[in-house]
Amino acid sequence: MSDEADMSPVILTSVVPKITDLPVYLMSKTSQINQEKSRFSDAASSATRKPPAMWTKAEEGAFLDFLLLAIPSSGDGGFKMPAFNQASANLKFKFPHQRGAGKSGLVCKTKWQVVCFY
Repeated sequence: MSDEADMSPVILTSVVPKITDLPVYLMSKTSQINQEKSRFSDAASSATRKPPAMWTKAEEGAFLDFLLLAIPSSGDGGFKMPAFNQASANLKFKFPHQRGAGKSGLVCKTKWQVVCFY
């Protein structure tokens, strides 16, 4: 017998993650990281955890534009929760079909803190 018959190439099939409907270039870096984390998370933990909010560039821009208009009412201490709640309502009005979890006032506040950090 020939050894060449035993040396046939092995073709491995891999599980390819599902491609999202939204192109990656339209998502912010934070949303891309969150998407990767949620894509490869453990199935047991994903049953108890809600999906992350996916921010597009347009949503981020509208959010920051809203906060720029809200600066005069923010006072000296920065934005308060009512400003983030209003920003959330504004985003829900402008973007009725958001991806991932809804952008609540708390999500908007966290996004602001992340944007300010970088």
